[in-house]
Amino acid sequence: GTISKVLGDVNIFLAKDISKLREEYFYGKVSEVEEVLNERNFKDNPHGEFVCVVDPRKD
Repeated sequence: GTISKVLGDVNIFLAKDISKLREEYFYGKVSEVEEVLNERNFKDNPHGEFVCVVDPRKD
């Protein structure tokens, strides 16, 4: 994804649909979160509002 191309495989926190019934949270390396979203077929069925927090620390 774009984040990993620019920042590398950094840790992110991704919140989906905050304060709604379908509220979900994802935390991990960009590649890990992307893998979870791919397993849920998000690319073919994108929906929801997202907030992404990028960990500024370098490993």
